[in-house]
Amino acid sequence: MSLRIHTIRGLFWSAVQRTGGQAISLIAFILLSRLLPPSDFGLLALANVYVLAGLLLIEQGLNQAIIQRSDVSQGHLDAAFILCMSVAGLLVAATLLLASPLAAFFHEPRLAPVLRWMSLSFLFSGLRATQSAILQRQLRFRDLALRTTAAETFAGGVGVAMAVAGLGVWSLVGQSLSRGLAGAVVLWRVSAWRPRIRLAGRPLQELATFGTPVLADRLVNLVQGKADDLIIGYALGTAALGYYTVGYRILSYVLQLISGTVQSVALPVLSRLRPDVERLRRVFLAMQSYLAIAAFPVFVGLALVAPDLVPLLFGPRWAPSIPVMQVLALAGAAKILPVSTATLLVALGRPGLQLRINLLTTGLAVLGFAAVVHLGVVAVAFVHLLVNVLLVPLHTVVTRRTAGVPYPSYVKAFRGPACGILVMSAVLLVVGRLDLGQMSSAVGIGLQVTLGAAVYLATTYALDRAAFQRARQALAEGVLPWQGRHGAEESIEGW
Repeated sequence: MSLRIHTIRGLFWSAVQRTGGQAISLIAFILLSRLLPPSDFGLLALANVYVLAGLLLIEQGLNQAIIQRSDVSQGHLDAAFILCMSVAGLLVAATLLLASPLAAFFHEPRLAPVLRWMSLSFLFSGLRATQSAILQRQLRFRDLALRTTAAETFAGGVGVAMAVAGLGVWSLVGQSLSRGLAGAVVLWRVSAWRPRIRLAGRPLQELATFGTPVLADRLVNLVQGKADDLIIGYALGTAALGYYTVGYRILSYVLQLISGTVQSVALPVLSRLRPDVERLRRVFLAMQSYLAIAAFPVFVGLALVAPDLVPLLFGPRWAPSIPVMQVLALAGAAKILPVSTATLLVALGRPGLQLRINLLTTGLAVLGFAAVVHLGVVAVAFVHLLVNVLLVPLHTVVTRRTAGVPYPSYVKAFRGPACGILVMSAVLLVVGRLDLGQMSSAVGIGLQVTLGAAVYLATTYALDRAAFQRARQALAEGVLPWQGRHGAEESIEGW
């Protein structure tokens, strides 16, 4: 079966994985937001910054090294598994010691027991990390979709049941731990690989050489993505962080759905295309174009409907989250552009360059957060928007210098979607000024979404019909007839 067909099916199942998982997770979050106060969400957001850093340390970039390598032996996989589990055990022990000092630093006594229980997530991550990398390398995204859907369903049920029982923030802790446990169990059932307790020095060194800069880059990304939570939690308290978290949540879901779908498939595909630079450029630009077509209307649409959407989903008490969601949604539209570039640099074996870019932007973001936090959570959101807008031209230059992507081709990939959202926004802003009588917010949102989607699709189709034709042909060849066609790798223009 051709690589193109594998790629199309990988994108399809990766989208299914994330759509199902994110939909279930969002439903659970909406229910929990009506049962729990903002301070509980802020408390878990603080704990999650620590936990996410630990999860990155467990992987240490080893998963990306496994996916990126042209050849992987049993020794490589054994080394990755043993190292992941060893770091997980050390992190559990460290958390038991650090929980109380961290709680004292943030002036939040409830943080200590939450961190101690959340440390179990490290063990679950160690168990699933290598298995997940193997499945991604093999483009087995249908199995990963099964894992995500099962884990989110189980976790959502546990979290909501605990909240109804009046367990407060522990319902959020229970949901997180249940998700990690269920995910590990499913992965071990669908993967045939089993580790051997044997650590070889050379495979470990090879993985670490590539994985170390990837780990550093991801830690810097984490600082950039979570420094706002830490600064808000420290300066303004868990209640303000709760409002910020809810404003960020839907944006986070959309980012994980769209960018996560593309990244999970793009890394193994682009890594295989490294010897053929011209073809790699074509595939990269195609991914960029489809990423923009899917992402731009969603983020801009979220900014436009947020005043009606937040009260409808979460309730009127979450009104302070509305401007946060609007600003962060616009930041997401800019943030989506460099996603493929970061993956391209890893596939080309240039994670160090991506690390340097992130160090620069993270420094700017952290300084900005600290400078404006006294103005409130909306000001912090504006810093996100500014930093992500500044990233766009920088990544354009990087793709030109590393992969030889011409500037006109890069701009062309986003021309249609950019024009589409301008027309869509103008139409929806005009409609928003009309007096629609006693129409309910749900009906109003449905009308805006339907009208916005129709205007956007009509505009982008008029500007780039070829992209839609390629997408339709790709769907017909790669997804609908499940056996695919052999030898069709080059039948779609641009691939």
